[in-house]
This record gives sequence, C-alpha cells and structure tokens, in this order.
Amino acid sequence: MFAYDVWNSVYVEGPHAEIVRMRKLCCLPEIQIPTEEPVVDFSELMPHSSAGDQYWSYNLVTHGPHEPGTFSFGFDCNGDAPVEIFEALADEFQTLRFNVSCISSMDEFMASGSYNYPDNNDFKYEEVPADYWG
Repeated sequence: MFAYDVWNSVYVEGPHAEIVRMRKLCCLPEIQIPTEEPVVDFSELMPHSSAGDQYWSYNLVTHGPHEPGTFSFGFDCNGDAPVEIFEALADEFQTLRFNVSCISSMDEFMASGSYNYPDNNDFKYEEVPADYWG
C-alpha cells in the first residue's frame, strides 16, 4: 500500500514508568494542541532504519487527560502504515500494550492492529468504507 499521507493513532496501556520511558525515547512531550515543531522521533528506537526519522507533528495529538497507565497520540507519515515502528515499539516496551490504527489521506486504505496483548490481533489492511467520512 502507498499513500501520500497516512494518519496514525496509537493507544498505549501499561506501567506508568514504561510510558514515561517511551515518551522520552520517542520525544513525545506534554502537548495538547497541534504544533508545527517536529516532536515525534523514533530514531533512537530504530537507529538503523529510515523509518526512525522524525515525523510530521503539526497533527500530533496527545489525547488527554490520560487515565493512570494510559497514553494516546497521533502522528502523520508518508507512504504506508508504519508497521515497522509499531513492531519496534512493541519489542522495546514489552510490558506496554499498543492498539494502533491508520488511514490514508486519500482513502487508499485503512489498517489496524494490536501488540503485546495476550490475544494479539494481526495488523490488517482494509478498504475504507464509502460512508466512512459521512
């Protein structure tokens, strides 16, 4: 799959200390509004991959306030669903559980999956339903 823009949402649950470590490693600050500053950076998580580059952040959202042991954020990227990033997050933070979803800006695809849950859902692509936005 390839798209010009892909909008990604990540919901995280687990130990607060690990959420703090993830946010520090991936440069996810305490913000509640869109910003034009590049703040999502997976390069320390994935130092040998071009997927670790900084991602658009004007659309970065940290949904909140967060319940203890939860965190959610969104970011944009080009091309395809950033499965490599989701897998790297799950590998690095094995005590955190991740629910992820993506949708391409021109409705080329939508995708979702979960990581580190006892009954993991496979990451899968789907067609965007015709009435999705309406």
